[in-house]
Amino acid sequence: LPAMVRELAPWNETWVLTNGVKMADEGYFEELCSAGLLHGDIVLAGLSFHKESAGKDLEVLELCRRKGYRIGTTFFVIDSVDELAEAVALAREYQDVIHRFRIKAASNLWAETGAHHKIFISDMILWLNQHGQTSLVESENNKVSYANVIHEGLHLILVSWYDVENVDLKDIDCGPWYTATDGTLNNLATTCIINGGPK
Repeated sequence: LPAMVRELAPWNETWVLTNGVKMADEGYFEELCSAGLLHGDIVLAGLSFHKESAGKDLEVLELCRRKGYRIGTTFFVIDSVDELAEAVALAREYQDVIHRFRIKAASNLWAETGAHHKIFISDMILWLNQHGQTSLVESENNKVSYANVIHEGLHLILVSWYDVENVDLKDIDCGPWYTATDGTLNNLATTCIINGGPK
């Protein structure tokens, strides 16, 4: 991975996704940073928090704290709105070493099957409002599936991706375009709905 980063970094910002398991090793961390992941004080990495990481995700944050770096973005997945309390506490504890803190509602995409109740952005904002002062950051690219908020001084990014049972057709109204059986030109999802499937 460090060799790939070194090769790609001169052409564009190169980001890696990590659960912290390998990146918590200080030598490996430094190798990635010197290969091109470090921009100023920001490590271009998306760090996700998982129980399976056995604390390595938090070790990466502590490593950043010791070195005076910040992780570019983090992902904290919630299965219920009540888990927002844990996410907010983590964001507060590590706000000095996290550039962007994302809280994502669990969804049944790809191999994931654990989401039993859809959590919408509005559900998360309602919970945050009930637990402190919360305001929408209107200058950011907010939409039904993505919102920037300031909660008690913390900048949080709320994410609730679509799944097969929940799609906002206006939000995904972009190319590629296809002609439906009724003669209209639409995006792929709308065309499939009109056609009764991918015909």
